[in-house]
Amino acid sequence: MSTILDTSIFGGKCLYYILESLVYRIIPKKKKNVARKIVLITGAGSGLGGLSAITFASLGAILVLWDINEEGNMETCQMIKEKGDVKAFAYTCNCGNRQDVDRFADQVPVGHLDPLLLPILEQEYVAPKVLNAILEEQVYLIMPTLLHVVLLLKAIVSPDMMITLAETLE
Repeated sequence: MSTILDTSIFGGKCLYYILESLVYRIIPKKKKNVARKIVLITGAGSGLGGLSAITFASLGAILVLWDINEEGNMETCQMIKEKGDVKAFAYTCNCGNRQDVDRFADQVPVGHLDPLLLPILEQEYVAPKVLNAILEEQVYLIMPTLLHVVLLLKAIVSPDMMITLAETLE
């Protein structure tokens, strides 16, 4: 009897969360208010981090900016402070993340990166998506959209089939 009850509860919760996600596709979630909240941004001296810092500043957040690039980080901090009454603090930090990215790039032959399958996304496109995901407290942000298909295939394809597929592609 307990198994039937547990299965029914599980099925009910699954149905609820599926319906909830469909509703949130139509009606967006209420966004979190970050005014007067402390927001830490790594890599704030340029690119995606810099754009995120500027956007969070426009929402009234108190910013702590980290970057290995002291000059770029200070420039972002100054730019934010010039735009209005915003608290921003810049710190030079070396978190070692850049080496991890460089190591990955060295391991992947450039010819194997198909721009149709794995395009390089522009920071102006990515920054608002990341900000929106943070403000809506999304657990995952999957970009580019094609990766949704990859994750679905990963969920339904058996590990043995994946190994066979990998072997045939080599």
